Amino acid sequence: MTTSSTRAHGSALVVAGAAVCLGALGLGAGVPGGLGASAVHAATETERPNNSGTGDSGNPPEGRQASPEDLVDAVKTYTDDDVRKSVRQFTGDDVAESVEQYTQKDIDSSVRTLDTIETSGTTTTLTLATDILFAPGSWEIEGEGTDAITTLVEDIPQSATVKVHGHTDSTKGSISNQELSENRATAVAEAIATSRPDLTLETEGFAETEPAVQEDPENPETLAANRRVEIIYEG
Repeated sequence: MTTSSTRAHGSALVVAGAAVCLGALGLGAGVPGGLGASAVHAATETERPNNSGTGDSGNPPEGRQASPEDLVDAVKTYTDDDVRKSVRQFTGDDVAESVEQYTQKDIDSSVRTLDTIETSGTTTTLTLATDILFAPGSWEIEGEGTDAITTLVEDIPQSATVKVHGHTDSTKGSISNQELSENRATAVAEAIATSRPDLTLETEGFAETEPAVQEDPENPETLAANRRVEIIYEG
């Protein structure tokens, strides 16, 4: 009797350890039947006999304990079938797919480029997004904006006359839109002159009087499209 009790007690510790491990992984709640405190209880408690002693409730006779084989089988069933399947499902399918969706669909589609190029006949217009070049209410070119402008104007014909036009949206701030558009046009012209002193530069600010698109207060992208500096030249 002593040997049998020792084996059962050892098996109970094995199951208890498995339950603790699963609990630490946060998987205990997702295992059918709840492999945790109930499993340890089943492993260590002696089954209670009914009054008749005939085992009508399905319980084993008094003194009988769960066998080590039953406990090992139970642990194997839960870890192989349920736990591993649920882990594989979330890491392999759902999580990876959702990460790919957000990084490629939402983030990439929201990234705006610095410039767009439009050609009409012999006239070329380079449109710079001022949200990338300038901080709100500022006309100081930020970061690597000057280097980007230098690259953009490399192909302008030698000694060409270049118009630099500043535009804003209709939002009113502490600085007038007219002043902001003029100063931003001047800042871009100065950046151009650094690398292309051969060009003749003419600057002008138009504030919100020449919008590129019709503004919709419910759509911030329409306002952003109108905040721009245009570089216009022939050839």
